[in-house]
Amino acid sequence: MKMYRKTFWILAVICCYFLAQATFFAVHNPPGIAPDEGFHRKQIYVFAEYPLLFLQPQNVGTYNGTVGSHSFLYHLLLSIPIQITQKASIAIDNWYPILRGINVLLSFATLLCFIQLAKLLLKKDIYVIFAALLYTNILMSPFIGASISYDNLTNLLGVSMIWTFFLLRNTRKIHYFFLTVLFVSLGMITKTALLPLCAIIAIATALTLVHWHVGKHKHVVHLTHLSWGTKFLAVLAIVSAAYSSSIIIKNVVAYGSIEPSCDQIYSHKLCMIGNPVYAKYSGIQAAAKSRKGVLMEPFQYSFYWSNYMLRTMTGIFAHRAYFQDRHLYSYMQILAFTGVVAIIRNFRRRKKEHTDICIGLYIFCAYALVLMYYVNYRSYLRLRWQPMLEFAGVQGRYIFPVISVFLIALSYYALHPFEGKRMPQIAIVAGVSAFMCYFGIVSYLQHAY
Repeated sequence: MKMYRKTFWILAVICCYFLAQATFFAVHNPPGIAPDEGFHRKQIYVFAEYPLLFLQPQNVGTYNGTVGSHSFLYHLLLSIPIQITQKASIAIDNWYPILRGINVLLSFATLLCFIQLAKLLLKKDIYVIFAALLYTNILMSPFIGASISYDNLTNLLGVSMIWTFFLLRNTRKIHYFFLTVLFVSLGMITKTALLPLCAIIAIATALTLVHWHVGKHKHVVHLTHLSWGTKFLAVLAIVSAAYSSSIIIKNVVAYGSIEPSCDQIYSHKLCMIGNPVYAKYSGIQAAAKSRKGVLMEPFQYSFYWSNYMLRTMTGIFAHRAYFQDRHLYSYMQILAFTGVVAIIRNFRRRKKEHTDICIGLYIFCAYALVLMYYVNYRSYLRLRWQPMLEFAGVQGRYIFPVISVFLIALSYYALHPFEGKRMPQIAIVAGVSAFMCYFGIVSYLQHAY
């Protein structure tokens, strides 16, 4: 997609707007406010002290959450600056600002990848601008982007593997296949919650390759004809995929699950002392066992789940929460409902220009269904359906790895009915963006200061 200079500068301003929000939260948020920030900081320090811990996790005498699991990449990468300064004998007393700054850069890189994905799937500048404005005005996005959290690397890898998958579909260049394999492999060792998306992208890529092989236009690539850079990328992707798969297979064989719980490796007492995440969920489950409630059926649960995800995405859900009042939030519900109706009403899967956007929606729906029913609904059943417990683990930030394709589809189907009518499109973009800006960062600043 060719971008006009005016569009480039508008997107640059949007990026600066997001960066300003994330920087504000990074500077002003006290330590430990963001979800599990203290836990992730502790993990980074552990890997700084034991750089090869992911190879031999049993060398450490206390359990540290990701030790012994496959979700270590984020903590390992962020421990590298600490390792370098220690070897160079450079004393830095407070790593909080530096680690938060690195996370701001990760979240900013996620936004840049999102814009590139939007440019690939959306053919009009105004659609791309609208999608970018929607993304930057989701308040939880810059908030978590300013926090020490492996969600930032998770979101970056999520949008990256989706982007390279669509690049592969549109260009049929083999190096995009290897990039997709690489991002999927890295995602497998970053966060357990990203595994469903890794599986979805792997299946979608395999189906694409099969379609090419059996279709009218076969696309055969011989490895001997590849450049040295592509061959290096191929080796890196294959090694990463083999290593990531071996860790998961080893966990399944040794512990019977993809990621072993703390008490499968160490005693319950040691886990309660050394792992705050384990201690938190142990306390929730203990409270749930003493209560009873009325069961919501899966279909009914989906409405509660969707509303809760929207509320915790457009507000701030952390160790200190911020949500809008019910009256103002009702307008956000109406806006979200209108957007979903626009997608359903204008959905066209058979037209050529709609194909990639439809595939993106399938990816989003598949991931959302796994998150809703396989993860959250099972947790809901286990926690006995009580207030404050029934939605434990339901947080809007968990849908961020795939929010990109939903926002792109929302932008397209909201504006496409007004194709050729510039003023209605501009009015929709300006009105929705202004409301979300006021609903998000503006209202937060009014209430917080």
